[in-house]
Amino acid sequence: MKKDAALRPRTVVFDLTRRCPLKCAHCGTSGSPSRREVADSNKIIDWIRQISKVTKHLVFSGGEQFLEPELLRAAIESAHKNNLHVEVQTSGYWAKTREKGLKFLREFPLFKILAVSYDKFHEKFLSIEYVRNAVISGLERGTPRVIVRGVHAGYTRRSKQKNISFLKKTFSSLADRLNFVSIPLDIGGRAAVTDRSVLGYKQAGKLPSKNFCNAYESIFIDSSGAVYPCCKSLSSLPNKDDVVIGDLNSEELENIMKRAGYLFLPNMLRKSGPQALVKWMDRNKGRGFTRELRKNLPCNDVCGLCYRIFGDKKYVNTVGRMGSVMPPVQKNMIG
Repeated sequence: MKKDAALRPRTVVFDLTRRCPLKCAHCGTSGSPSRREVADSNKIIDWIRQISKVTKHLVFSGGEQFLEPELLRAAIESAHKNNLHVEVQTSGYWAKTREKGLKFLREFPLFKILAVSYDKFHEKFLSIEYVRNAVISGLERGTPRVIVRGVHAGYTRRSKQKNISFLKKTFSSLADRLNFVSIPLDIGGRAAVTDRSVLGYKQAGKLPSKNFCNAYESIFIDSSGAVYPCCKSLSSLPNKDDVVIGDLNSEELENIMKRAGYLFLPNMLRKSGPQALVKWMDRNKGRGFTRELRKNLPCNDVCGLCYRIFGDKKYVNTVGRMGSVMPPVQKNMIG
């Protein structure tokens, strides 16, 4: 493996809170009204300064970030001062009417990208009128980019395009002014305990055939300052120490990313995906991990496989922690 002076993620996703007025079945972070995690307002400014050292694109996700308006406003202002392009993701719960939605958004003048979620899971808790009002409010506010975000089951181009076509049809009167994004539904958090038929997945019976892992391309920071190498779903696991690669409370993010190039597991995932990790377990530990995981996986989801591995101490004891530095034998595994 070539030495990385410092890995530069394309995007940093940051959760100020896990609290959310909704309780969607597919939520990878298990957001709900009862969640109480909120970032420390005394630390947020410095954390954003650190984020600006490694990327130019910051996404406030959730949970529902607008439930902490003062904290979000301060975070957006800090990001603006540090020349970060800010995206705020939301359910649109605050847009009961267009007028109320526009008045609310004008309290946050500095962010440039608004992403409003719409899918069958959100619609069980929030009518499409809220979403439509939120989208229109974003446009009337003058937001440079307004996105409607959906989710689709699986990693095929066909399922993605099918959902984007659905979103365009649903918002047809505004389609030429909006951007549409559909992302794979990851099996983590509440989604991991939701029946696969509800999520739209079929029983796999085999490991994912392709790698769609975004390790290091997009890193995640939770409200406590813990840093994860990839998607948010892993942050829902109770064994946080097994899956983090650093902590902003004890180390600068730039140093964490410099060290990241020497971490075995995230680098293997980035190159070959969790399915390669399972094969490595079979080859080096002499056990039938592939057969065992095929039997227990709810579907052939890449992130779901990772969630399954790192959510089980037996597997973690086999492969090690996400933040472990590569020993020589493991370096040879990933080139």
